Amino acid sequence: MKIKKVLLRTSFFTIVFVFLATFITGGEQSDQVQTLLGVSSFIFGIFLAFYTANSHGRFNDVMKGLRIDSGILKFIYLSSKLFPEQVQERIKTLIDNYLIEQLDYFLYDFDKSQKQLDDLFEYILFLKPETKEQQTAYDNMIDEMNEATKNRKQVESNVTAHLSIFEWSILIVLLVIILFCLFYINDSTIISILLTTMLSTASAIMLLTLYDLDSLRWQEQYRIWDPLQRLFREMNLLPYYPDAAIASGRIRPLKGKVRIAHYPNKYPDMSGKEIEETEI
Repeated sequence: MKIKKVLLRTSFFTIVFVFLATFITGGEQSDQVQTLLGVSSFIFGIFLAFYTANSHGRFNDVMKGLRIDSGILKFIYLSSKLFPEQVQERIKTLIDNYLIEQLDYFLYDFDKSQKQLDDLFEYILFLKPETKEQQTAYDNMIDEMNEATKNRKQVESNVTAHLSIFEWSILIVLLVIILFCLFYINDSTIISILLTTMLSTASAIMLLTLYDLDSLRWQEQYRIWDPLQRLFREMNLLPYYPDAAIASGRIRPLKGKVRIAHYPNKYPDMSGKEIEETEI
């Protein structure tokens, strides 16, 4: 996650909770409320730690799968240089189509780019090696495409294994109880306002961090977009970006000539898509 994004979130919640803690005076000190705060905080911490660990493991598995996929594509591209130029260009085009299709859709729709991988596999499968070097490269490419097919299924499984509405409901209800108790025991002193604000802000930020992990947007720039941008450049292709991802600030494009996709229809309808080449 970008430092700027973290600071914006922290600043926003700090301002909100300082305002609330300053102007909302709690009730009388209650042992029952303090007990409820302790119990709910304990349960919230257990669930949050468990879900965060699971989501982080899933996130790492998805990122590992994507890097394996990129490595295979780079290998296929380099191996194709042993074949005639028209074969090289066709393979590069098929790889480009495959990457573009991945980027057009959100990660949870990773399965929608399966056809483009199948097209690449079928083209390689029917190549006719003419030399010993080509035969070796062909055999290795077939092995790598087999690995890519199996790797894709693992990624597809992981990207859809997100937290359920029920699990999110548990965390949100517990957070609401914690915030209620914190503000209830707040006596409007400087120390009380400070502690209430810090605890409330920390709890909200931790829940949002879990959301970023669960939605696979944690460190998105560095773990997803930067490697893909490098892969495009390494294969002498222009980096490709969906316009919405740039407009929302989710990604920071490379400097130089790039391709930007514009979608006139609502996601996931890709009909009418236009690709603009521009200098950044």
